[in-house]
Amino acid sequence: MTIDTDRVRGKWIYHSCKRAFDFCVSALALIILSPLFLIIAVAIKLDDPERRF
Repeated sequence: MTIDTDRVRGKWIYHSCKRAFDFCVSALALIILSPLFLIIAVAIKLDDPERRF
């Protein structure tokens, strides 16, 4: 069994870039959607003020 070293060397760059991209997009989505999450949380609290926890 042989390992193509050129393909192995190039993959870590791809995976690093993909991980950074995924992290940035996820963080941006959380920032953009956080007002919506807050509105939903307040609506649930106002609809049922009884404590659940």
